[in-house]
Amino acid sequence: TRISIFLTLTSAGLVSLALAGQAMDFDGMFPLLAMIVLAIVLMVGVLTQLRVFNVGFEDLAYVLAMNRLRAAYAELDPGIIPYLMTSPFDDREGSDHTYVMLGPRSGPGHFAGSSMMLIATVNAALFGLFVAGIAASLTVSSGISLVTGLVGGAIYLVVILSLMRRRFV
Repeated sequence: TRISIFLTLTSAGLVSLALAGQAMDFDGMFPLLAMIVLAIVLMVGVLTQLRVFNVGFEDLAYVLAMNRLRAAYAELDPGIIPYLMTSPFDDREGSDHTYVMLGPRSGPGHFAGSSMMLIATVNAALFGLFVAGIAASLTVSSGISLVTGLVGGAIYLVVILSLMRRRFV
């Protein structure tokens, strides 16, 4: 739900900027309005991203707890082990087996399709737009503003991915 609300807000914010820009001929107070709208949407995006990360971490904790319960059942009755579809081990391999019990995770595709990656990518794009807008408002050329925005968005994504890796690996 939070992700849907965030994506709706992002879409509404960008459409509002397009409509306001046309009405204002993209002049006057429009750059300030654009920076305010982008800052608000980005702030909501970062908060959404934090919540999605926290939920993922909580989900991992619940998986480990369920694996420990299965280990306790297996200790009481070792004969049930062949009937367990998920792992009774609370290590990395055990949690991976429980998350994807019918086979291995499909490599980078599993991560790339995750909610965390979606939010990180959208936020990186918003951050890049924000940085490019700031550069443009400082009367930097369009080309330099574009490159600054692309670099800013890429740096945001790299930083978030490294933080995600540290937290979940």
